[in-house]
Amino acid sequence: MRAEHDNLRAAIDWYCREDPGEGLCLANSLWMFWSLRGYYSEGRWQLHRLLDLVPDVTAVRIRALAGAAWLAIDQGDYEDADRLLADCASLSRRMEDKVGEGLAAAFLARSMLSGDRVEQGALQAGRAFTLLTQTADQQGVAFALFYRALAAQFTGDLMTACQLHEQAAAIWRELGLESLRARCLQLLGITRLNLGELAAAREALEEGLPVSVDLGDRFVIPVGLSGFAGLAAMSGKHRLALRLAGAAEAYRMTYESALPEPNRAYLDNWLAPSYKAAGSSSALLLAEGRRMTLNAAVE
Repeated sequence: MRAEHDNLRAAIDWYCREDPGEGLCLANSLWMFWSLRGYYSEGRWQLHRLLDLVPDVTAVRIRALAGAAWLAIDQGDYEDADRLLADCASLSRRMEDKVGEGLAAAFLARSMLSGDRVEQGALQAGRAFTLLTQTADQQGVAFALFYRALAAQFTGDLMTACQLHEQAAAIWRELGLESLRARCLQLLGITRLNLGELAAAREALEEGLPVSVDLGDRFVIPVGLSGFAGLAAMSGKHRLALRLAGAAEAYRMTYESALPEPNRAYLDNWLAPSYKAAGSSSALLLAEGRRMTLNAAVE
């Protein structure tokens, strides 16, 4: 996909002039690639311009609205995501598209949870699970399980969160979607970390983060690095914790992604003892981390 990206861009440009409906189909098949590879702004622009050119109410439009919303969430633009998902849900109901409506609820759960609207997000995650379990869409069910897990995690029900993360990870593995399974494992690791289960946290993070790095999943890499920063802090390795936090911050800024607000709160809490231990050296250690390569940070 990466090798053909320029050809795909050229094809979309041609379709915009000659057959926007086909262009929307093509762009709709690319939004997860754009998300994984960090082309958030480009993907949003491509989808928005094609949605403007193709106002027809179709299943393709429903999926494209969901994809554009997903990319907006990647960048922390929760207001735009909410607006797109409201349109997606409305069109899904008009077309009696249960999968589309369920995905709209699941992605809205992601938007709300990431923006620290946890109680609302938990309701949407439950609604998504109810809708999608009525369909044969296993990928949608896994999304809903994942956001139910995050809702439990962010409300402090950590044991339930672990169980749901493990269930979602198992479905992603069955579907062959290792990128999403790796995301799940890293969130499982963070949940284990908050339970004080450091060995189990390390195991999940060590399994998940290298997969995300190998696949180039640029949204979740700083989440995983932040988890390792927390692990270092809780293991008393305060200088390492601050360097890893700096590396995570630099990576996130390079690709213009957003760290979900609850994860930011976790990181602040984990690092508080590290700042205290490092004292006036804290800024220098963070700066060291910002200069690290990704491979050096992962190692």
